[in-house]
Amino acid sequence: MLWMRAAQYDWQEIARRFGCCRTTAWRRWQKALQIVTAELHGGKHETIQNRVGQP
Repeated sequence: MLWMRAAQYDWQEIARRFGCCRTTAWRRWQKALQIVTAELHGGKHETIQNRVGQP
């Protein structure tokens, strides 16, 4: 998904490829960017499992 967007594919094409709507594809792309950024900075990315039980 990241590489498809980097290659300037339309959101509709990406969504079709991954079997979701455009908005969901965009949200997944944003989350993937967050994960990559966190990994590059040496930190852990925040997931739902990491937040369970935290205020």
